[in-house]
Amino acid sequence: MEFTLENILWVVIIAFALYVVKTLVTPPPKYTPPPPKPVVEKKDRTLEEIRSHDGSDPSKPIFVAIRGRIYDVSRGKSHYGKGGAYNVFAGGDASRALAKGSLDKKDIDNPRIDDLTADEKETLDGWEEVFKGKYDYVGNLIV
Repeated sequence: MEFTLENILWVVIIAFALYVVKTLVTPPPKYTPPPPKPVVEKKDRTLEEIRSHDGSDPSKPIFVAIRGRIYDVSRGKSHYGKGGAYNVFAGGDASRALAKGSLDKKDIDNPRIDDLTADEKETLDGWEEVFKGKYDYVGNLIV
């Protein structure tokens, strides 16, 4: 068999035809939707009730409270879950700590925000907007 332009062209045409037939005959892969996100009941909770939602139990959602509003931050479990950089906020009220940019235990779960500076209140406003836009609201914190 000679390698003429005509022979090479026939090989290319046959290869293309086989590709088209295979594409038409092979069914597309089945789409499998992701499992539904568990629905967290919207209800007011105490600080003690949300403490167990700190990321240590993978069967429970992860909660963080800000300005009396509780958010399900489970979709950010790489940050708020066990071993995450912000896990210290999980299962608690992070308002004061976020406003001050603090990871100090004395600022976490300290609900007092009336003594924050104007800059700290502005920082807290920013964090609150992030949580409102990114995470699901699941209730109010009962003080």
